[in-house]
Amino acid sequence: MDESGAFFMENQNISKEQLANGVVIAAMMNINSDLIILFEAADEKSAESLKEVLEREKEAQVQTWSQYLPDQYEKVKNNVITTDGNFLLYVTYSDPEKIVDVFNSSNK
Repeated sequence: MDESGAFFMENQNISKEQLANGVVIAAMMNINSDLIILFEAADEKSAESLKEVLEREKEAQVQTWSQYLPDQYEKVKNNVITTDGNFLLYVTYSDPEKIVDVFNSSNK
């Protein structure tokens, strides 16, 4: 996992045992809310725990961006969290459905 992913894991108390794979793509500066997280959970129980982590992250992002930059808050409000088996996807982006479509098509 890259530096952004390692920071996210530490910040959210995610153990290495919960993940088979993962990547976090985040904006380098706090003027852009774009955030894409893709996890492959180690097992079904871990997938459930990681989904809860992603839901908490969304709540935290709503709190942050609702008071900061209105245009970025709009992206956060349109956030998508989706799962397919042990794969989890979190997307805050200008057009999250494009990324979700790629996720869905790659898991077929």
